[in-house]
Amino acid sequence: MIAPSLCQAVRQKADARRPNTAPRRRNGASHWGCSTGGRQLVTDTFTIEGMNPDTPDSTRLAAEAVPLPTRGRSALGPQDWIDAALQHLVDHNIDAVRVDVLARKMGVTRGSFYWHFTDRDDLLKRLLAHWRNTTTDAVIARFKGRDPVTVVRELLALPAHGRTAAQASSVEQAIREWARRDPTARAMLDEVDNRRLSYFTECFSSLGHQETESRHRAFILYGCMISDSLVGGPGNELARQARMARVHDLLTAPAPAAA
Repeated sequence: MIAPSLCQAVRQKADARRPNTAPRRRNGASHWGCSTGGRQLVTDTFTIEGMNPDTPDSTRLAAEAVPLPTRGRSALGPQDWIDAALQHLVDHNIDAVRVDVLARKMGVTRGSFYWHFTDRDDLLKRLLAHWRNTTTDAVIARFKGRDPVTVVRELLALPAHGRTAAQASSVEQAIREWARRDPTARAMLDEVDNRRLSYFTECFSSLGHQETESRHRAFILYGCMISDSLVGGPGNELARQARMARVHDLLTAPAPAAA
């Protein structure tokens, strides 16, 4: 609780320094005054509690009474919560992804979460949608219309794209583990797998393969990408590149003639 005498001293100093400041509101908190509605007085860099009345003139007294959750809302957007939840999912498991845990980790109140999400389920659904959009829809959009032989080569190289690929692999492993026991995550994973396989099938169909052959090659391509991402393989990077080059040649070769 801020002492009335301190509030009065702060107001007098503020009014003396800004003679043209508009009159303060009488009901609730004013722009330059102390809170009277159960809110904490916050400045740009510190709270009014502990403020020295003899603060030098070079320090601008910009105290405004605002609810602390509003400050959290303005500093953090929904994507910040989604990113934090994804990282916590990777580091722990889906059961550990809770609003109170994320709030403590991000240094904000639980209240700021509810400016962006209705509840935990809403966060998790939007997390899954974000994962689908960034790891599937955006990748397909980037490759659309390009030469399918080049697309297959670049798809096989995706798991080796450094730290970004390693993080994407960790997220995918965590989501696949989550999907083993959660129907919502399972439904999103099935949707992602189907979208990827459908696009891969299109690539092979555009190379002249029949529908069944295209689906078979799409599944082999996807299996190679996932195994390379999740478990890697023997040998160094040169060995990996040679192995993926061989897979590429096999997948893009003409279909064997019918007997």
